[in-house]
Amino acid sequence: MGRELFCEYYSTRQKELRDRIVSENLNLVKYIARKFLNRGEPLEDIIQVGTIGLMKAIDRYDPNQDIEFATYATPTIVGEIKHFFRDKSHLIKIPRRLHELNAKVKKVIFDVNKEDGRSPTIAEICQIVGVSEEEVLESLEAGQAYMTVSLDAPSYVTERTGDPSTSSKAALIDNVKKVDEEDVVINKETLRDAIATNLNRREQRIIYLRFYDNLSQNEIAQLLNLSQMHVSRLLNHALEKLKKTMAK
Repeated sequence: MGRELFCEYYSTRQKELRDRIVSENLNLVKYIARKFLNRGEPLEDIIQVGTIGLMKAIDRYDPNQDIEFATYATPTIVGEIKHFFRDKSHLIKIPRRLHELNAKVKKVIFDVNKEDGRSPTIAEICQIVGVSEEEVLESLEAGQAYMTVSLDAPSYVTERTGDPSTSSKAALIDNVKKVDEEDVVINKETLRDAIATNLNRREQRIIYLRFYDNLSQNEIAQLLNLSQMHVSRLLNHALEKLKKTMAK
């Protein structure tokens, strides 16, 4: 592919040009995705994840630099796919009891910060929660690792636009249930479990794409080969499931 198309997109950021670049580079994504076939996930899912990496690479690529796009994009595509598999493995390995303990520990941290303006010591957390230091540390480590659809993942749109006010994780919480500030820590943990246990694979993917990669419904529709109306229905259905779960 010539640099003219990249130069035009770099200066105009027209969606039609971006879509064309994505389409003309899908073979690169498919080539990379096939290298991960022995990991036990469907090729279609791996390609979808790799395409997210491709779109990120397109938005970051500067055609004025002396590097071919395929060379530039490959590490981003590979990184996105590896991130997907890391999330999968974390979801399998971390026991539920650690997620529940992590929620309690985070609430203690939040409360002490709110009341005293400081972070609690490990000893203080142990005393309040009633567990050992080892268990507290283990739960904090699990909280860092656990991502069904990670509430701590960097926002794609924020990264792209540099707008720190964009908060997709807060937007999802607002869509699911109105909570006051003190409840947010608890609901983040509950929301993770709700996504993992109540949504099917497609619904989880749409929630991830919409709120954590900040793709529009049209972009999700193109990525999943669905109509925008179908994506809208699936998204609303997934949010309704989460609302019912969070209201219990």
